[in-house]
Amino acid sequence: MLVLIVIVLLSLSAYTFSDLMLAENGATRVFSQQSQAQSLVQSGAAATRMFLSTTLEVRQQNGGVYSNANYFQGILVADSPEPKQRGYYAVLAPEMDSQ
Repeated sequence: MLVLIVIVLLSLSAYTFSDLMLAENGATRVFSQQSQAQSLVQSGAAATRMFLSTTLEVRQQNGGVYSNANYFQGILVADSPEPKQRGYYAVLAPEMDSQ
């Protein structure tokens, strides 16, 4: 009878340990994705600052500030063979009509 109780307790502790490790794995993945998202935002902000620090002539030659998909839309920062792990940034702003 004692052996049966010990086996049940060991099985329960192994199940608890396994469940805790799965939760820890999920938390690590979420933290990694949040860190990557924060890095992508910082990359987009730095690229925008760099583009805006150029002269007006250079900005106009490179497509201008508004509706410039080459510099502000879907820019790949972190490449990966897994499509879900690739990192892009896009810069969005409302277009102001000068009327």
